[in-house]
Amino acid sequence: PFKDSKSGLGQETKLKEECRKRLKFETARREAFKRNEAQMLAQFRRNKMTEAGDKFIARTVRKCQSVCQQMDERCGYTPTEAWFWPPPPSIEGEEEGEIEHWQPDDASLLSSVNHYLRYTHYYCVWCGVKYTDPDDLNGHCPGPEQAQHDEQQDDTDFAD
Repeated sequence: PFKDSKSGLGQETKLKEECRKRLKFETARREAFKRNEAQMLAQFRRNKMTEAGDKFIARTVRKCQSVCQQMDERCGYTPTEAWFWPPPPSIEGEEEGEIEHWQPDDASLLSSVNHYLRYTHYYCVWCGVKYTDPDDLNGHCPGPEQAQHDEQQDDTDFAD
């Protein structure tokens, strides 16, 4: 029961209590950081998936516009909407944004161009096939949406 150290009475218990408090605080801080880190990681993944989806739609729109232009030119059609064809390359010296034209967002644009290609040229964007007539299109193509083609692909995977 003799004291070995030169600290005053009750000092050791006070230091031990402070250490326990610091340890408890640090543990709580680390747990909060882990929870926050997991939430941030999940949000990051959601953002990247959304970004990838947006890029996919934008790429698909550009491809559809090119196909639309090629098919319209073969048939001698002019586009019914300016955004059915890819925008013309800007001429040097011409300021961009000089004249603002309204254009739908990429998802709506994809839907519009896809609809035009299906019902004017009997072309399915998702199959990549030009059908001969509406009956051929309806008989061989799963539908106008990408999801319908994905479902068809999944069904054929199981048939093997």
